[in-house]
Amino acid sequence: LFFHETQWRTLSFPILYFLCAVPLPYLGQMSGLLQFLVANLSNTLFNALGYAITQEGVNLYLPKASFQIAADCTGIKSWLVLMSLCVFFSIFIKTSLLKKLLILLCVIPIAFISNFIRVQVLLLLGYYKGQEIAMHYWHTFAGASFYILACILVVLTGIGILRYGREK
Repeated sequence: LFFHETQWRTLSFPILYFLCAVPLPYLGQMSGLLQFLVANLSNTLFNALGYAITQEGVNLYLPKASFQIAADCTGIKSWLVLMSLCVFFSIFIKTSLLKKLLILLCVIPIAFISNFIRVQVLLLLGYYKGQEIAMHYWHTFAGASFYILACILVVLTGIGILRYGREK
């Protein structure tokens, strides 16, 4: 309140970036709710496609495998890391604050959807190849590859938002 506007502009990035490191309240509870959401959506999707699957809470049972939807499968870690990266790179983007905030808000669904797709591929591998192959090979490999996919989707979304604003 006691600074000039140019001083606030200088301090806004370090303050905002510091807020990315502050633990979010209720993150554990939100993670638990998202675990049930991923399990329910997975169960519904697999049942709709005719696959034999049963669900007990966050546990999914297939004929050759069983999986527990962990907190990491919800995209929360991806969301936090992608959000901090977007805040960092937003300082270099010359556009309005509204467009920057829109790009930051797009991170949440992108992280959730990319991790949801990762879980679906993992379940399909477990269904056809068994739990051993799904967990030992794909689980490790898919984490990095789907995070890269999420990063690419965030960049493409950002480019789309920036281009859409220029045309108007």
